[in-house]
Amino acid sequence: MDRRQALKNTSRIIGAGVFAPAISVFFQGCNDSDIPQDGLPVALSLSQFTTLTILSDIIIPGTKSASASDAKVPEFIDLLVAEIFDSELSNQVQKGLKEIENYIPDSGHHPFSNLSAEEQVLFIQKLDNAAYGKGEVGKFKNDLLENYKSIKGLVLMAYFTSEKGVTENLDYAPVPGEYKACIEAPEEPLITIGNHM
Repeated sequence: MDRRQALKNTSRIIGAGVFAPAISVFFQGCNDSDIPQDGLPVALSLSQFTTLTILSDIIIPGTKSASASDAKVPEFIDLLVAEIFDSELSNQVQKGLKEIENYIPDSGHHPFSNLSAEEQVLFIQKLDNAAYGKGEVGKFKNDLLENYKSIKGLVLMAYFTSEKGVTENLDYAPVPGEYKACIEAPEEPLITIGNHM
């Protein structure tokens, strides 16, 4: 890694540390009534919101637990872009969504949202592999790869801090908590977390 890349990575880490308290306050005051009930995005364009919804459901599809759109992840990210993120971070998210929407894959000349569900999943798999060094990196621009990783991180953070994400995927064990003797362990244990860091 060269010095320039090391400085960029360090500034990203410091930036995340600076935004963490603001996002934490936002989480504490956020509930479903904060999310617009009309289904229209606040900060994102309709095409960006559609792309974000499709992308988030590919990253976290519905299984035994809720999908990302069921947990209102796109609405939450739209709210973050509108009310929490500074203009630089908001522009990065919007630019990343626009790049994904307008990327022309090998299969034809259609925007991302007009591809079939299978083509969308294949495209995101290729993009994800390239972004994390497991596939053809030269096929995608570096900006697209970096913006995709940022958006994926937002989707995961928004999902695993949502009520559905926590209650359906994590086995919350408050510490210190009450003593319960002789409890049965579930067949498929969830990830256990406590109220400590």
